Formats: sequence, C-alpha cells, structure tokens
Amino acid sequence: MQISCKNYSEIYAVLNMMGKDYMDKIPSKLFFQITEKRDENYLPKYRYDIPLSKQNISKEALTYISVLHYNYWCETSSEREKIKQTLMQNENKYQNDLNEKYSYDKLFENKEKNAIKQESKIEQKDLIQYKENIFTRIKKFLKKFFC
Repeated sequence: MQISCKNYSEIYAVLNMMGKDYMDKIPSKLFFQITEKRDENYLPKYRYDIPLSKQNISKEALTYISVLHYNYWCETSSEREKIKQTLMQNENKYQNDLNEKYSYDKLFENKEKNAIKQESKIEQKDLIQYKENIFTRIKKFLKKFFC
C-alpha cells in the first residue's frame, strides 16, 4: 500500500485530534516520519461527534490508524483479539465476495450464454435471403466477361 503526503496529513490531523496521550504512545521515529512526510498545505479537519469512517478520510489513512491502534493503543490482549477477529471477519467477507464474483462457474456460464446468443443471431441471418440489385449483377457479369 502506497501512502501519499495527503494521507500522512490526514493521519497527523487525527493524531492531533486524539491528543498528546495517544501521540506519546507512538514511537518517536514513527511520529517523526508522519510529521515529515505530511503535506503542510493540506490541513484536514475532523469532528469529534462523527465517526471517522463517515467523514472525508481516505481508506489508506484509516488503515494506518487502525494499525496504530492495534500496535500501540490497545491496552489489553482481549482488545487486540477483538480487533483481530473483526479484521478476520472483514477479510473473510471480502474473499467470499471475490469468490462469488469471479467464480469459475459464473465465468464460464456467461461465456456459454453469450455463445448461445451468437448462435441464435447466426440462425436468424440464415433465414433472411438477400437479393442482389441490378448493379451488382451487372458488375459480376462484366467481371466474368473480362476475366
């Protein structure tokens, strides 16, 4: 996952919103990296009363914040286990959606349906008889005569 300067600015804004206690729990090298790589011209503002997922924040920044939460802000192992279970459920749901969307059966099913449609179009064309107009018949006659 590639994190842009804009994403680092969003992470920095969330950290500032959360307060000094949360910033102190992060290793200083990591906090320094966030502050150095952020875009200083981009200053997002977030509200306390609305969840971050409902605000205008990128997926990459949310992912980074969730990793910070898991690694540095979780107080107990039960908290970590709960987050781990949620992440695993989300991953399983995502994999099931992918399997359903790109299953081999459905891929071949669509090709078979398209092949059947094309065959029916070909059969319909065979039933139509095309008559040559006078100009094409004269053209063919002249070709036979000179060739």
